[in-house]
Amino acid sequence: MHFLRRFMTLIIVLGVLLAGWLPTHAQETNERYFQETGHTVAGEFLTYYDSVPDPLLMFGYPITDAFQDPLSGITVQFFQRARFERHIEARDGNRVQLSNLGALLYQPGPEVSFPTDTPACQFFAERGRYVCYAFLDFFKQNGGVEQFGLPISNIEKQDDLFVQYFDRARIEWHPELPAGHRVTLANLGRIYFDQRGLDPVWLEPTSINGITQEVIELQARAFVEKAVLAPNSQQKLFVVVQDQYLRPVPDAEVAVTVNFPDGTQERYKLDLTNAYGFTQYTFSVGDQPVNQIVEIEVEVVVKASLQEKTGTWFRIWW
Repeated sequence: MHFLRRFMTLIIVLGVLLAGWLPTHAQETNERYFQETGHTVAGEFLTYYDSVPDPLLMFGYPITDAFQDPLSGITVQFFQRARFERHIEARDGNRVQLSNLGALLYQPGPEVSFPTDTPACQFFAERGRYVCYAFLDFFKQNGGVEQFGLPISNIEKQDDLFVQYFDRARIEWHPELPAGHRVTLANLGRIYFDQRGLDPVWLEPTSINGITQEVIELQARAFVEKAVLAPNSQQKLFVVVQDQYLRPVPDAEVAVTVNFPDGTQERYKLDLTNAYGFTQYTFSVGDQPVNQIVEIEVEVVVKASLQEKTGTWFRIWW
């Protein structure tokens, strides 16, 4: 009897231990570490991330781990292009939802006039807005209203780009990108994180087994001070260099080639990027023909082993 009692006690203890171990083990395997930014997506958030055909296109990389939002008290996780919310009170099974970042960030800009009486446009009576042309193709091919929500603007011109806001996204037209990739999504997740003034410690990469991940990828952005410029003027170019964690990269070498519409080229070597990953350069625009595009090619090199290219452009005007 004494042996039987000890045996039954052992079985109960093992059962309790297994009951505690199995869910934890399953949870640990349902996670993914993104070396590109140094953050982990896990559980329901990972399931939702993988629920679309192209998560990188729709959401981008995670830029934080999951944390409790200090304003709403709900668990959230920021991605480059989105923010996930976990609603434990949801009764329809949709516990993970996208934040309405498009609506939260929208500021009206000048509308662009396009013909809308065409099969290439679709009218959304709920908002009185049109989605047209390449924007409509992108919208339909990537989930439509279910993914992006309804349009809250028509096509507008903002920061020298054609853009259109939806409840949960902003679609942009980038003429400098290759054909087939010119329509894309804005990084509203990062924009909203910065606008909220949240603690930047959430952006810091985590590590695996206590080992901090090395810089393996560069991200470079270039933009000019003036999108439209008269001949014989001065233009200022800005370049920002970050690593895969979106941290600034200092001491990066930056070379620039300016392709003028008259067929001439000018090459410049900029100062090394500063502690904020930033450098700039002012150059002269000669007597160039008006209503023409000036294309700028930018090449970034770090320690001779990491390279990245980007570009920008502006227009010569009267």
